[in-house]
Amino acid sequence: SQERGWQVPQDLAITGFDGFVSSHFPSRQLVTMGGDWDELAHAATDIMTTQINGEIMPQSAILPVRFITGDTI
Repeated sequence: SQERGWQVPQDLAITGFDGFVSSHFPSRQLVTMGGDWDELAHAATDIMTTQINGEIMPQSAILPVRFITGDTI
């Protein structure tokens, strides 16, 4: 974006996921979504255990996420 003369966030919005902090934007706080890794691991373990036991598996698991503010949008 800098090579094209674009500025963040005036010309280009950048977001991340998983609470990722990018070293590509050292002067910016990346806007991202973050989740609870422990809760994700627990849900994955429950689903795998259900499958191993031959039980009916859920089609999806809904886990909460949080919006982490920054200055890239």
